[in-house]
Amino acid sequence: MMTTSAKLMTRSELTDEEIKMVESCWQMSEEGEDLADYTRSNLRSCWPTLLRLIGSRFPEVRWQIYDVLGEGGDEVVGW
Repeated sequence: MMTTSAKLMTRSELTDEEIKMVESCWQMSEEGEDLADYTRSNLRSCWPTLLRLIGSRFPEVRWQIYDVLGEGGDEVVGW
């Protein structure tokens, strides 16, 4: 499920159902950092999905997304 979610992160447009699946994986991976590490390595291609996940109803998901974006530094400022 995590592998599928990571691959979905790079698609520019996800359905609401796909976003829910990705969001669930972010919830589960809070301790493992698998999705966060993948996203850090593929930040530009994951950008559209990250923007949607910022609005997650789950604080642990939002926290992880902000953490990933914060580590992007100047790379994310220009987008």
